Amino acid sequence: MDSELRAAARILATSTSPNVVTEVARDLLARWPQQQIPSSVAEAAEFEAERVVRLMHVGQYVATVRAGSVGAVVRATEDAAATGGNALAAAALAGGVAAGLLAAGQRADTAVAAFVRTARAAAAAGAGDRDHGLPLLRVCANVVPLLPARALADLAHGGDVLAAAGSAALLGDLGDSDLVAVRQLVDAPTTRLADIERLAHAAHAAAHDSAGSEPLACCDPVVAVCGAVLRSLADRGDPRGGGAAGAWVAAVAALACVHAAVLRRYGRAGSADFGSATADALRCAASLPPAAVDECARALLCQAAFAAPLFCLDFCEHLVPLLPAATLAAYVVPLAARFTSTVDVADCFESAHALVLAVLDSSVMAASDAVVELAVQLVPWYTDLLCELYPNRGISVDLLRIAYPAAVRAIAQSPLTYALAWDRVTKLLTRTDELFPSTTGASRIRSEINATRRRELLMTVAELLTAVPAELLPQLMDEVRNRIVAEPAVTTRQVLLDYSAFQMFNNP
Repeated sequence: MDSELRAAARILATSTSPNVVTEVARDLLARWPQQQIPSSVAEAAEFEAERVVRLMHVGQYVATVRAGSVGAVVRATEDAAATGGNALAAAALAGGVAAGLLAAGQRADTAVAAFVRTARAAAAAGAGDRDHGLPLLRVCANVVPLLPARALADLAHGGDVLAAAGSAALLGDLGDSDLVAVRQLVDAPTTRLADIERLAHAAHAAAHDSAGSEPLACCDPVVAVCGAVLRSLADRGDPRGGGAAGAWVAAVAALACVHAAVLRRYGRAGSADFGSATADALRCAASLPPAAVDECARALLCQAAFAAPLFCLDFCEHLVPLLPAATLAAYVVPLAARFTSTVDVADCFESAHALVLAVLDSSVMAASDAVVELAVQLVPWYTDLLCELYPNRGISVDLLRIAYPAAVRAIAQSPLTYALAWDRVTKLLTRTDELFPSTTGASRIRSEINATRRRELLMTVAELLTAVPAELLPQLMDEVRNRIVAEPAVTTRQVLLDYSAFQMFNNP
């Protein structure tokens, strides 16, 4: 506490005259705006935030040392706000008094009411002013966790305080106490979905604006605010989905904007807060009606598919079970197809194949004929692609042994598609036969390479024993047995026999 504030605090805490206390408090608040503030937005916000915290300490000191002076100080703060004075300074002083009394377990109804009124006045006066958000958030961070539920509901009413606190995401890292205040304001019963949506759009704007400049400085605050928004939406549950849809799209689009910065800072796994936010986004989507989920997914992909493809690939992999076949065909599959053969972007390549497998898996689980029809259209392209890219263009044997059986399984659920399923099995058998020893002779190195590839493909064929329907199983068993018998390497033949027997044992 600097010397000027220390002198004022001493008078406020020791004077026995209510008139003196009132005049000193009024003078302190009247002179507050006269200090010179740095010109840049970030510096101005930090400077003002430090000042309001010091002023809060004055209020806490008064409440702790001389509770009898509290009434006069509170009246001065309300007078200052009512007469056009600095409402932010008044909120800081009243908040300090309220925090001091509440922390000591004393009755603080008057001080709390004054803080709520002055804080809402400060938020309304600074609406749209970015350098106003951080100072007010610092005040709320010290007071909101101590407020009773009724006072918190009054503070959140109207959404101005929440909007001002949300704008602080533009100005640097949030502390733990700041995040607690934002979460409590978002979760307050009087906070409307419109207020939450406004905060989500503010975070999206912050993330979008920072994407071309300094995203690392903004990613953690944006993730924290979006996490609070999405958690609240998931917990509230909107049976109609209308109010939550706009907030959901804005919050998830904001996460998409900062995804690259999060990966740069924390690695491929991302941060724990980012993972929690995306989990809450999926939980919220699961609570929405199907039409609302479809609308949200289309809006998100239109906004973020080209700017943040890796995020959209990873996110949509979990969203697939909630989406109709039309959206999967028009938005999700084309997004995945852009990267299924682009090995240069390794993360997108892997995520794209994971997304295709999620779509194929959904056709196995779905009762919708439209999703099954989508699989019928998708599988021939995808299995051809797998054979084309294996082994030298990005498809490893491990991925092949997962993806090819999944593709066949997706079209082996109905007798109407058995012919297509067998056609895909034949495709892999033909690819395997191309690698059997040639009678014309080949170099030893080439023969060893072909033997290795042949063994890998035969093991993939053996995996198909768990994918084909019972009607096709005897025919596939004959094909597998014939190729194992024709295998020239004894060791390889025994491995294939054991592996095929294992797969047969696991065939449901």
